Amino acid sequence: MHNFATNKTSGYERESAAIAFQSFAAVLGSPAGPILLPSLPALFDLYMDKGEVVRQAAAAATKAILKLLPPESTRLVFTTLEGVIENGKWRAKAGALDAMRTFVNSAEEAVATELATILPAVTTAMHDTKNEVCHILYIDRTIECPLNVPQGLHCCCQVCDCTVYHSR
Repeated sequence: MHNFATNKTSGYERESAAIAFQSFAAVLGSPAGPILLPSLPALFDLYMDKGEVVRQAAAAATKAILKLLPPESTRLVFTTLEGVIENGKWRAKAGALDAMRTFVNSAEEAVATELATILPAVTTAMHDTKNEVCHILYIDRTIECPLNVPQGLHCCCQVCDCTVYHSR
């Protein structure tokens, strides 16, 4: 499947690969989560595809895979997403940040535990020059903590505030 996802000459193959990953997630269920997790970087790379249908299929596949993963896998998921944020292109970065945000809803405490690890990558993404990446982190010209952490972790938001305002 990875060969199809990275085939630069055939948009049909790239779309088919993303649809296949989504189908694997739907049919196999949560036991397939750890097997499909290493496929996320390839799927996030498809976010930069010229074809809208490929991008939509990749987004659906990533969401389907992330839904399979329990809160206990937060460290592994965020390690994978951190690699996408650091090495991916702008749409991949925006997608990975959005995936982090949606993952928080089901695993608040696990995300809070991993906050110190992921904050440097999120902070670096705050300085991205593409508005679409920054839009994931900024809302109405005010900074919100990108991870919507539980109330006990307001210091994260203050760190994010300092980082962003220092760069302005």
